[in-house]
Amino acid sequence: MKKILMICLVLIPIKSVYALNCTYITGREAINTTIQLQGANITVGPDMPDGTVLYRQYFKPSFQPAINCDGGHTFTVNDVIRLAPRPLSSWNGNPYPGQIYETGVPGIGFVAWYSGTPFPRLRTQGTAPGSVTRSFAPEFDISLVKIGPVTPGILLGSNLLTVGVDYNVQGVPTMPILTANFGGSINIVSRTCTTPSNINVQLGSHNINTEFKSVGSVTPWIDASIKFTDCPYFYGTKEDGRNFFYSNDGTQGTGASKANTITVTLTPSNPIINSASGIMAVNSSTQMPAAQGVGIQLGSGNNTETPVPFNFGSTPRFTPANDGTPTFKIPLSARYYQTSATVQPGRADGRLTFTINYY
Repeated sequence: MKKILMICLVLIPIKSVYALNCTYITGREAINTTIQLQGANITVGPDMPDGTVLYRQYFKPSFQPAINCDGGHTFTVNDVIRLAPRPLSSWNGNPYPGQIYETGVPGIGFVAWYSGTPFPRLRTQGTAPGSVTRSFAPEFDISLVKIGPVTPGILLGSNLLTVGVDYNVQGVPTMPILTANFGGSINIVSRTCTTPSNINVQLGSHNINTEFKSVGSVTPWIDASIKFTDCPYFYGTKEDGRNFFYSNDGTQGTGASKANTITVTLTPSNPIINSASGIMAVNSSTQMPAAQGVGIQLGSGNNTETPVPFNFGSTPRFTPANDGTPTFKIPLSARYYQTSATVQPGRADGRLTFTINYY
């Protein structure tokens, strides 16, 4: 018995599927580059607060990559991290909490950012109703940030992130716009000078009858300067906006360094008579009777010039030379100052503590 297999073909109309094509414009393909670090040396003062930006460099693309998509589409432009040779640091302060990476130099972290926001991030997004050619300026900045006590050493560009910018179109594989890693190195200096543990200033013996005739009478200024030796090279830091830059065509810019500074605070052990005028009382607890009616005045400046009274409530700031000179001096002077109408002879000693901070 023959059996007949009946096959019914049902034809279903199928709408045509349009394949979106996105291609680079010839001569304006993606940028692949190694960015050279521009600051050969920086000096990090041990007292700089954590969160201080020590170095900033701008990537200045030499051209704008361009991509044509031949139909309507939605897109995003994303700043991405392609490779992280070092882990995220434990930094949770400002700036960029939880987004700063280690560099291999303890105390210094790295971040790549655009428009104030660190990578990874969404740079822009949108919709194109039809065929369009879009250009991209994949510029960005990097910063080195103090995130803890700094150990001197060499910071290698190869320890920093490899970053990129991607163009993402729905239905099309990701199209890189930029891939950038880092080369070169930065020498990190971070230490203090050697300072004396004690400074003895001899103010001399004086005749109360001929030298102290009324309130405000003074003796000649005597040098009381704080002298530093074995100082590091004060290179300063590199935070000059976009004046430090590197471009993929090899052009570069080296902006101005921000100078290191040293501050001094003077804290008298004896009672302060006049803080703004830098006058403190003499020591009353001596084996010999203490002088009365006089105090000790501190001045800022060399004794051979005209020192200005040192305000005990101030913290003056000094800028050491960035020429490698191993010595430095904070010019201070001291003298006796008559504080009462009557002066009684005796010992007129004083003591104060100086505190030095390096920035």
